[in-house]
This record gives sequence, C-alpha cells and structure tokens, in this order.
Amino acid sequence: MGWRVAGGGITKRIAIIVAGVASAFAFLPYGLNEMGWDVRLLLLANVPALAAGWSLARFTQLGTTFWVFVFTMATFVLTLVLLRGIPGVPFLQPVLVIYWGGMMLNLLLAVVGIGLSFPLGIALALGRRSHLQVVKLLCIVFIETFRGVPLITLLFMSQVLVPLAFPENFPLNSLFRAAIVITLFSSAYMAENIRGGLQSLHPGQAEAAQALGLPSWQTMLFISLPQAIRNVIPPIVGQFISLFKDTSLVYIIGMLDVVEIGRAFIQGNPEYLANAKELFIFLAVLFWIFTFTMSTVSRRIEHHLSIGKR
Repeated sequence: MGWRVAGGGITKRIAIIVAGVASAFAFLPYGLNEMGWDVRLLLLANVPALAAGWSLARFTQLGTTFWVFVFTMATFVLTLVLLRGIPGVPFLQPVLVIYWGGMMLNLLLAVVGIGLSFPLGIALALGRRSHLQVVKLLCIVFIETFRGVPLITLLFMSQVLVPLAFPENFPLNSLFRAAIVITLFSSAYMAENIRGGLQSLHPGQAEAAQALGLPSWQTMLFISLPQAIRNVIPPIVGQFISLFKDTSLVYIIGMLDVVEIGRAFIQGNPEYLANAKELFIFLAVLFWIFTFTMSTVSRRIEHHLSIGKR
C-alpha cells in the first residue's frame, strides 16, 4: 500500500483508508481472548509498513507500478508459505485447507481464477476460430456448456459428482475443485470477449500480413491478438470484477469466505441481529474497494492506450 501512497491518485486515498481501518481495529474493545496482543500488533504494523513503503518508493528509481506488482506477488507467495507452515517453528504450524477462509480465500480464488482464465480464454477463442473442425467443435461445446450452466450448479457438482470419478484418497480438496470450476467458468466468458475483439478487426490487416509473408501464427500473435485484446479491455476487466464477486458463492459448498463468516457470526450471536446491516454494509464497502480499484486501473490503461479516441 505504501507504494500506492507514493504513486498518488485515488489509489493513494484507498491505501491510506485501508491502513487506517486496519489499525483502528487494534483499538476496538475486544477481550484478549477474542483478539490477543499479537493480533493487535499486527494490525498496528500497517502504519509503519505504510510509511516504509512510501519512503522506499520515493527514494528509488523504479516506478511505483513495478514495485506494487513485485510486492503483491511476494505477499501472495509469502502467504502460501506461511499457510503451509515452517517445520520447527511452533507458531507457524501448517494450516489445513478446511480452515482457510475470510477475505484471503476470496482473494486466493480471484487471483488463481484471473491468472488462469485469461490465457485459457485466449486459447478457447482461437480454437473456436480454428479451421480444424474437431478443435472448433470441442471449443464450442466447452464454451456453450459453461456459459449455459449457473456457477452455483457447477460448484455443487464439483463437490458431489467429481469425487465419484476419483479414488477415495485422491488429493483433490474442495478449494482446488472450487478454483478449477471458477477458472473454467470464467474462461468461457473470457473466450467470447476475446473472440469479439478478433471479429472487430478489419480483415485488411491480416491480408497485409499475409502479403508480407508472415505465417498465420505470427499474424495472430503479433498483429491480430494484441489489437483484439486492446479493443476489449473494458469487458475483460468487467469479467475480472465479476469473477472476484462470484468467489463469495463458494459458501454453497461449505467454504467460509468473508461473507459467509459474517453471516455465520450473526447467526451465532442473536444479540447482534439488529445490527446485521452494519456488518453487510462493511462487507459491501470491502468488496467495493477492490472492484473500484480494478475499474480505476482499467480506466488508466484505456487512457494510456487512447481507447475510444481514435
């Protein structure tokens, strides 16, 4: 977040707000049994971490965007390492997948889904335009099947039907199955977005490339595909945002995402039923921060590429 503070703009304000809210939680009147001092100190650590990130970003030569990407990926890898545990360290024991939950679960599913559905969607879009009838038919069946079935149904099927096709002790946990379903579901929509971008291109560009002697794969890779992706950046980012919000549907298969944890808290504490709206308003704002940030990045990319101005 500190790198975004140095970068300025709306992301600067979002980073400061997130750090401030996290630090404020350290001063809430919880008992030590509910929130120990170790958790409070971790929440307060956002303030010096924010200052350190800002200082490093101000006094280094590389841009903030580069470091935001580097530290985001490093944080993601570090989180997975800590969840796996470190042998010999008593307070860093492995955390079973069944105990993974909260916003971390939503972000994990979103990152995996976005990272895998984009290249898979490109492959499906190219396969649907292939001259090989078998490849084309398989891609059409895949795309239309996953676009025609609700995500909740697919998630439920992944938990009920998929285990029947594998041995009893096969290492295919619920998180892995959910990530696969979300990725395949999103890739079907991504393929149609990419195909729409390819169809928007003037055929004269491919003809010019062929006149220069470029083979078909180079024409697609270096001429057609970059322009197609550029033309459909808004729907691509819209699909990413939809994927992130759809991660909250994993409650249907018993996974405790951040929304399900909030709902379970209200059900387990009837005295807070009158204040349930406050919890869900907070969750709505939390999701809005992430989705608005993605929209902001999309608009900046569009502005940088002058999309819609040519």
